[in-house]
Amino acid sequence: MPLDPTRSLPFEIMDHLWQDLRFATRTLMRSPALTTVAILTLALGIGANSSVFSLVDAVLFRPLPFVDPDRLVMIYEKAHGFDHGNVSGHEFVAWRKENRSFDRMAMYSYAGLTLTGHGEPLTVNAQSVTANFFDVLRQRPLVGRAFQIGDDQPDAPPTVILGHSLWTSRFGEDSSVIGRRIILDDIPHQVIGVMAARGDMDSDAWVPLDIVAEAQRVGKHSNRVIGRLKPGVTIHAAQNDLAGVARGVERDYPDANAGHSVNVASLYEEMVGDVRRPFLIALGAAAFVLLLACANVAHLLLTRAAARQKEFAIRAALGAGRARLARQLVTESLLLSVAGGALALVIAAWLIDLLPSLSAVHIPRVAELSLDRRVVGVTGFLCLCAALLCGLIPALRASTPRLKLWMGDGTRATGGPGRRLAGLLVVSEVAIALMLLIGAGLTVKSFANLMRIDPGFDSRNVLTVALPLPGLRYPGAEKQRSAVNQVVENLAHAPGVEFVGATTALPLGPCCNGMGITIEGKPAPVAGHEIKANMAITTASYFQALHIPLRRGRLFNASDARVSVPLIRWFAQQPPPPRFNEPQPAPVAVISETMAKQFWPDEPVIGKRFRVLFSPWITVVGVVGDVRQSALVEPPTPQMYLSSLQEPNASMTLVVRAAHAASVAPVVRQQIRALDKELPIGAMEMMDRTVWNSIGRPRFNALLLGASSAIALLLAVIGVYGVIAYSVQRRTHEIGIRRALGAQTRDVLRLVLGHALSLVLGGVLIGVFGAIALTRLLTTLLYGVAPTDPATFVSVAVLLTGVALLACYVPSQRATRVDPTDALRAE
Repeated sequence: MPLDPTRSLPFEIMDHLWQDLRFATRTLMRSPALTTVAILTLALGIGANSSVFSLVDAVLFRPLPFVDPDRLVMIYEKAHGFDHGNVSGHEFVAWRKENRSFDRMAMYSYAGLTLTGHGEPLTVNAQSVTANFFDVLRQRPLVGRAFQIGDDQPDAPPTVILGHSLWTSRFGEDSSVIGRRIILDDIPHQVIGVMAARGDMDSDAWVPLDIVAEAQRVGKHSNRVIGRLKPGVTIHAAQNDLAGVARGVERDYPDANAGHSVNVASLYEEMVGDVRRPFLIALGAAAFVLLLACANVAHLLLTRAAARQKEFAIRAALGAGRARLARQLVTESLLLSVAGGALALVIAAWLIDLLPSLSAVHIPRVAELSLDRRVVGVTGFLCLCAALLCGLIPALRASTPRLKLWMGDGTRATGGPGRRLAGLLVVSEVAIALMLLIGAGLTVKSFANLMRIDPGFDSRNVLTVALPLPGLRYPGAEKQRSAVNQVVENLAHAPGVEFVGATTALPLGPCCNGMGITIEGKPAPVAGHEIKANMAITTASYFQALHIPLRRGRLFNASDARVSVPLIRWFAQQPPPPRFNEPQPAPVAVISETMAKQFWPDEPVIGKRFRVLFSPWITVVGVVGDVRQSALVEPPTPQMYLSSLQEPNASMTLVVRAAHAASVAPVVRQQIRALDKELPIGAMEMMDRTVWNSIGRPRFNALLLGASSAIALLLAVIGVYGVIAYSVQRRTHEIGIRRALGAQTRDVLRLVLGHALSLVLGGVLIGVFGAIALTRLLTTLLYGVAPTDPATFVSVAVLLTGVALLACYVPSQRATRVDPTDALRAE
């Protein structure tokens, strides 16, 4: 319709657009089945992309919620082959004083504090921080004030800043809490502020870190350091600057800092570095799914446009130009895309709520995941892209109607470019689906390999419970040892309980407490190149509770109990003077098989001695099986176990084995309450759940790729079915003639299935080459399987081919039932 010169151009355009929309709506409503399939297909494709984008956007694309976040860095100690070591207080003091690259620098450490006096006792996940910690982050409290210079000095009164979650759950968001005193680890702390929620950077509380005491504890590496670079200073420049400072610290402390350097890393990279690749791969997989969806809808619209050729021919004869016909078809495609996008937002909102619960693993910044305007904007953009991808080819083909053919005798054309284009769409869909399926197959096989790893212990029917002992109420070794023993012994006699133990280092938990050791009879290690072993303090029954096998020697027993100071002097420069005249039992240890093989190869191990820091000589009395202490994918490392009778600890975890472990939780609570009603009940978790969660990240990666691949397989099957069904419909005349000339059922099946098989095999061949190129991106995400694993490639190719041919069954059966007489009469 030409523009009306009497009306303004914008109104004329809007009028034409409104006409196109009304006509497109009526046209689509006349084909409800096709419209429904197209909308659902696009909703799957756009919804998958919107959901994955929301995750990737929250984790990777958004800047950290701080002022100038690109200037925030983490500073680690670099020593003994480890680039991310914790920092000692004396190192931090030197770095802060002598650097020329940082605007500010703060130190912090994690601590579990017991909150009492406000409901049930609660373990508070707190951070001990230097007074300028929030100045480095440039954050101000939501209520009250931040720490000030002097709050971290030894003589300063105890203060605390509450996290938003603790303020909400225990204090009902009451602003009057400012100035009140709360009890943390039996010490009154004055509340001076409340911080706003900060997502992954959040904590339950912050307390001042005694920087003077930390600086005196030379050799204690338990802190982390965060810094803000000066404007214009690069990470590389800061690295070189602090490396020079570290050399000065090494000269001042040759025993404690030999071979120690510094590693400066972006805070953003430290938070998201290990998830970048799998999330970007998931985003790419979602994009492939959208291409599949668009290919399917494009074929549907091509099929529908072919059925409307006579309509287009008549409209062209009445004066409609090619642009006018193309615009109408693109408008119909846009309507389908908008409807699919609206449904996709519903799917995305559901998946966004579901993703964090499905991960069962820490995903950085997942608290920032939301269906915000960025996600809605991307969804709108995807709708526009889908409309163009789906509608452009049908619009170009249908907008050039063959007037002579349609206006002459009204017959339909067959074959030609439409058939070739449909075949190209099928080949593309099969190739994309195969690449996604192979990627998913590799990640699933990798995950299965992880599940088959022997962790070195039996996690079934085991309940774990944290048992923190506040320092003021349980000072000294004797009270800590007595408290742990009392709970363990009482639980051991509870009905249904088989074994009860306790440890400071639960397998597959936070790791690791690596300690430098000296072996008797061997040269002392060179400073900076000490040999190390991980250390755990356990009760004797810990090994039975987890079914860790004893290989040689014995486990701990009651005769090992000492009444002296603990074995290991953590912060002293010299061994402690003896405090008791009576003889004490010899310090003993149980070690792992890996430690025995690595430190005493081809030697009898029982009776060998070693030292840890400033401890006396410790005698090996037993060797137990290796345990995957840090992660299932990490090989066993040297592990030593010290007896809680000789080295008591205030922070242990109970390990309870019972026929029905979950049912003994009330008994555990009762026994802890019997010991001390003010003790918090720590997190209770089944050990098999701990094992399951330890492989949460690989499982989540497999889930993301698996979901995309399942959708891709469904769309590919629908695409193959649609193309073959349409091919049978278009070739009805040909099939009728073949049947009239004597073709048998098997000949018709061979004709239809042969055509389908040629398309599918073409797609499989292209998909295999594409997968060989793309699966190399998965190398770092796989365990025990090569990115070009032949078994996976072959099995997925066979599966996809079989499913695709199965989708051709109905069209092929329909072709065998074509009546030659009816076919010829219809044509």
